[in-house]
Amino acid sequence: VELNTDELARLKRELEEAGTLVYITDNAGEIVLDKVFIRILKKLYPPRLDITVVVRGFPTLNDATYEDAEDIGLTDLVNVMPNGTDVPGNTD
Repeated sequence: VELNTDELARLKRELEEAGTLVYITDNAGEIVLDKVFIRILKKLYPPRLDITVVVRGFPTLNDATYEDAEDIGLTDLVNVMPNGTDVPGNTD
C-alpha cells in the first residue's frame, strides 16, 4: 500500500496549524502503538498541540478503556477521557 503524499502533506499542514487534537482509540492492543505515535506528535508539534485521547467508556468487546490507557502509561502522557458509552462505535 502506497502512502498518499498529498494526504500526508495535508495532515502535516493541519497539525502545524491546529491547537488541539482529539485522538480516538480503537482496540486495547493498538493503543500501545497509538502511544508511540502520540509521543512522536508531541515531539514534532510541541507545545501548542494539546492532545486529548478518547477511549471507550465501559469495557466492550476489545475496545480500549481508561484502565487500559492507565496500564500503558498513556494517562501520564496526555489527557485521556472516556466516551461515556459501552456501545460499539462512537456516538455524539
